[in-house]
Amino acid sequence: MSTIKTTNITHGSNSGTANIVLDSSGYATTPNAPYARVGIDSQIVVANTTEYLIAWTTEIVNRNSFFNASNERFTAPVAGEYLACLDVQFTEQVNQLHTGIFVNGTNPHAQFSAWSNHGDDTRGHSRSAIIDLDVNDYITLHIYHNTGSSKNLEAGRTKASVRFLG
Repeated sequence: MSTIKTTNITHGSNSGTANIVLDSSGYATTPNAPYARVGIDSQIVVANTTEYLIAWTTEIVNRNSFFNASNERFTAPVAGEYLACLDVQFTEQVNQLHTGIFVNGTNPHAQFSAWSNHGDDTRGHSRSAIIDLDVNDYITLHIYHNTGSSKNLEAGRTKASVRFLG
């Protein structure tokens, strides 16, 4: 059996920061891959029968400024596959809860349906998708319900993450 030593692999103009780290067990990690995790820190009112672009108020992780809070976009700095995960929860039951994962402001029909209907009498749901993006493509996350009146997204429980896979 050969011996593997810890190695940092760098390339390009990243000021010596490792893009791939190979540890002593042979596991490769990508500590500088584009990644963001966001949430909301107070309730957000979502109007009835209105598509709502989720306004993220808390940046938990925003590696390499991947997420832009001014337009709620996760913009791809490199082409490849990205994993988008969305967890939403309302403060009470809603009907026709839909979550939307959009690419460049529209439905990426060729890859999957942007909207997913999670049904009636539910407070929340989780959803994820692997999405092929080109450089400067962007992901936005949306919510919709049809309950008869405005409802509140719950603070601390509505979160999302997007990460470059390769």
